Amino acid sequence: MQYIKLDFGKHDGLTIPAILFKDADWFYWAYEQKLFVRDETLKAEADDLYSKSRKIKIPPENGLDRIAEYMPPGAMSKRAGKSSPESS
Repeated sequence: MQYIKLDFGKHDGLTIPAILFKDADWFYWAYEQKLFVRDETLKAEADDLYSKSRKIKIPPENGLDRIAEYMPPGAMSKRAGKSSPESS
């Protein structure tokens, strides 16, 4: 499938799948703000990817449920008390 490139906002020129990998928080914010309704095809892509991304399940390990936590770049270094290149 070939996705439409956005022609607005901070991710101008990127497709929705690329945005989901680069800045998932922005995608969910933009979706909730209804920024994708300006184009019928773009809205359909956003609806499809929003629905699919919300259904991702992480299988249990050793009978225990697991969760995923989104960590922005550099967050692990900051948690460990180390500085990261992003924070320099």
